[in-house]
Amino acid sequence: MDNYLRQDYTIIPDQYFPVSIALHNNPLPGPIFASHWHEHFQFIYCIKGGARIYCNGNPIHLAAGEVMVININEMHYGESLNGDMSYYVIMVDPSFILSNEVDACQTKYISPLSLNLILFANQIGDDEDLVDCIKKMIYEYNTQPTGFELAVKACIYNAMVLLLRKHVVRSFSPKEYDMQEANMKRLQSVFRYIKNNYTQVIDLKELADIACLSTGHFCRIFKKLTGKSAIDYINQLRVEKAVMLLREGECNIKEIAFTTGFNDSNYFTRVFKKYKNMAPNEFKKSIC
Repeated sequence: MDNYLRQDYTIIPDQYFPVSIALHNNPLPGPIFASHWHEHFQFIYCIKGGARIYCNGNPIHLAAGEVMVININEMHYGESLNGDMSYYVIMVDPSFILSNEVDACQTKYISPLSLNLILFANQIGDDEDLVDCIKKMIYEYNTQPTGFELAVKACIYNAMVLLLRKHVVRSFSPKEYDMQEANMKRLQSVFRYIKNNYTQVIDLKELADIACLSTGHFCRIFKKLTGKSAIDYINQLRVEKAVMLLREGECNIKEIAFTTGFNDSNYFTRVFKKYKNMAPNEFKKSIC
């Protein structure tokens, strides 16, 4: 959780087969992965329990048996709802689906996908074909029979076809994408500053100055990029840090409030309840 605000430059282990499929188990409710974004395309397949995934600030419920999609460079954060959760994360480097041929497939579909000019819905819903495709991909990757690399690649192409036919939400123009990427890079130093100073008083003008923007322009870009105001963003980070301390059980509620940047324990309780639907003392009892 120390990398709560970061771009995730995850390196897929095999550069000659740039796909990674990993099973994750989370026995307790709370954060399952930190807020981040990356240059890979990602599927999350829940096999047990349930989660709330925030993608660009929008909350999405993910139940057992469901798949969700994370597009390239989309900021996302997840939390387990009831604990005892298991899920697969499938990471695909865009280079894996590119070819050297300039044909209709490359021009109309693959290049726009790799450049993030086509965006898929994050919440897929009831799509048995896509779930079956993901299951086959996981099986091939884990068992590795002869030709598994071809099978996994075929599954990825098949998944892309299913998404293109039923789950496209927007196609960006190159100009729109360049603007989105420029805003992301401009705010990197702001995310880093928040991460390193969340225990202190953080002023909006201070953040705007770091991004070299007026306060109003900064607030608009920040909300467009993350789906929430800078104050909400900071408070959510503080609450997640408080959750970690509550789990450790070494500090009382007042100490945790001041340690995580809240100057008033009553205000801390109100903010905590806003994000967790329960007071800090109730949360502490729930994990004992």
